[in-house]
Amino acid sequence: MATRNKKKKKLINSQSRNIVNNNMEDVGEDRISKLPEPLIHHVLSFLPIKYAVSTTILSKRWKNLWISMPVFDFLDWRSITYAPGTEGGDFKLHQETNRFMDFLDNTLFSNNNASSTIQRFHLNCDNEHFDASRVREWITALIKRKVGELNLMVNCPRSNLVPVDLFICESLTILDFDFGKEQVLEFPQSISLPKLKVLRLSYVLFKDKALAQQFFSNCPTLEELVLCRCRRNDLDVLFFSAPRLKFFALKGSLRERFCYNLRVEIDAPNLTSIEYGGWLPRDFLAGNFPSLVEADFCHARDNKVITLDSLSKFVRLCSNIKLLKTSYKCFQIFGIANVPLTSFPTFNNLVRLEVDYDYPHFPLPSMNSLVKFLHLSPNLESLVINQVPFIQEVNGYELTLNTTPHCLLLCLNSLELRNCKGLPEEMEFARLFLKHAQVLQLVIFRRGISLNSSCEIIQQLQNYPRASTHCSFQLL
Repeated sequence: MATRNKKKKKLINSQSRNIVNNNMEDVGEDRISKLPEPLIHHVLSFLPIKYAVSTTILSKRWKNLWISMPVFDFLDWRSITYAPGTEGGDFKLHQETNRFMDFLDNTLFSNNNASSTIQRFHLNCDNEHFDASRVREWITALIKRKVGELNLMVNCPRSNLVPVDLFICESLTILDFDFGKEQVLEFPQSISLPKLKVLRLSYVLFKDKALAQQFFSNCPTLEELVLCRCRRNDLDVLFFSAPRLKFFALKGSLRERFCYNLRVEIDAPNLTSIEYGGWLPRDFLAGNFPSLVEADFCHARDNKVITLDSLSKFVRLCSNIKLLKTSYKCFQIFGIANVPLTSFPTFNNLVRLEVDYDYPHFPLPSMNSLVKFLHLSPNLESLVINQVPFIQEVNGYELTLNTTPHCLLLCLNSLELRNCKGLPEEMEFARLFLKHAQVLQLVIFRRGISLNSSCEIIQQLQNYPRASTHCSFQLL
């Protein structure tokens, strides 16, 4: 009996081992590790960098696999080097930064990936503990590895942080530098960036006028150009020539005292979108823009009517645009008494207009400029107003229109009022459009601070006479 039980137990144990072994063969097979290395790199490129690094613990095959992948995103580098107890304090931040710099040295200068190319590299050097000389060495290593996209945010001061070899890097397609503090770019005598499509620069001082001009002229495939707080003190002409340029933004780059004798020119026949912010130059953008679709002047600043005249010249070149964003100061050009309405083109393609009147330190504008522009926009479908300020006309009596603009009769179907507080001016403005807009379908009130009761606002809107019977209201 005892012998029979031993045999039965041995048989059961043997069957159990077979079942376990079979299950491990089914479940434990490492199919991912058998994939080709380029395919594994492609999969890892979609993961946050800290998860890609953590794959080193999987097996010997994965130990250095992530180092040779073509995409590195270190915008959140602390997630890699963070350890409990390191938060807080400048000394601990310094230690943490040193650990990351050592980590990045090992990554970029590893013998395992010296010959591999890098498609995309993003790095945020967000504190002054970063060693500028090491940052420069990293950029040099990236150039040697034929980097495609380079996005670098730097907060460590140094005059020659960027090696000149970067400007002859034939593999570069996207260059995005945000220096935080003004940085001088040194250019080589010969510049060649044949594949560069996107160029974004922040806080750059162009020291050599001729080389800076050559820099912008030697990017034949450039499609996007963004300059933020970049400057050159002795400029009299700022010229950009890019036959393939589609988007151009100049934001905060021109200081007030440098703008009085400055002319800004753009030769970009394929330009579809433009954004301008900062002080307006004396002679604003000149050129021909047959493909322009969007224009954003919400953050343009001005304190002299003479530069508004230069802006009005540019507006005449924008007759094909579909979307226009503009500030109160820029919109003054349509309310200036000595600028006749007939001097502007008809904006037949314009379907959306956004006007920002949030300028509390300026005298409140009249509604006259807006009405003038509505007459120039016969096919406008959507109107967005940020902070209705038409107190001049309201002041105890109703707004009226001598002549109803064509767009209110046939096209305007959406009106949006932002930063609303439920003030009488806002309600009177909405009442005017409800009365005259015959195809209006939607009125949106976006809440601001101290908004009155939403129920009272909706009830008041519903009680106004409406030219459109299909209009509805939203309070967001």
